[in-house]
Amino acid sequence: MRQYRHQTAGEYLEAQKATYERKKDMVWLQPHHADVIAEQIHEEDLAQAAGICHGVRSGAELGMLSRRLDLPHVIGTEIARGYHVADWNLRRRPVLKWDMRKPYDDWRGRFGWVYSNSLDHSNDPLMTVEVWMDQLVPGGLLVVHWSPGHDHPRGPDAADCTMATLDEYVEIVAKAANNVRTVGAVENLKMIDHVLVLARRMT
Repeated sequence: MRQYRHQTAGEYLEAQKATYERKKDMVWLQPHHADVIAEQIHEEDLAQAAGICHGVRSGAELGMLSRRLDLPHVIGTEIARGYHVADWNLRRRPVLKWDMRKPYDDWRGRFGWVYSNSLDHSNDPLMTVEVWMDQLVPGGLLVVHWSPGHDHPRGPDAADCTMATLDEYVEIVAKAANNVRTVGAVENLKMIDHVLVLARRMT
């Protein structure tokens, strides 16, 4: 695992804000990936459970997943912009301004599933995964999305501050959960070269 070392918390925050401004109109998650994510949530009988996505920029994945799960809304966090986090349970407040690395008391044990493709934006991925696991109800499902871009040859920078292989992603999640599995192209051709790292919270 390769990581960029920020000199201050402010450097981290400013890098994330700059990346948001540069990429806010880009949609990383593709519909065929959202299909597979929703299928995994359905298979775990969690389709009607509340869910949260972390590091969502403009929040395009919220709509993709809410439609596939037939949910009225799915909320998401974005460090650079969004509504006040205290408004998290209002349907018209889907994107909330919050640092995904940090716990929020109202979200402990609250969600049936948590999804993110932004673990590379955390400078402490293990702590971040532990926060996400703590947000799940017992039996809830964590879905961490990995692609080759999460281990880009250029290496980490101030925004994409953690570069890691798929095996390293699995290892990180396994330190916070006991039952880790993956879904990639072998299990579902829609994933192509992407992989979902999944774990359930047992207690």
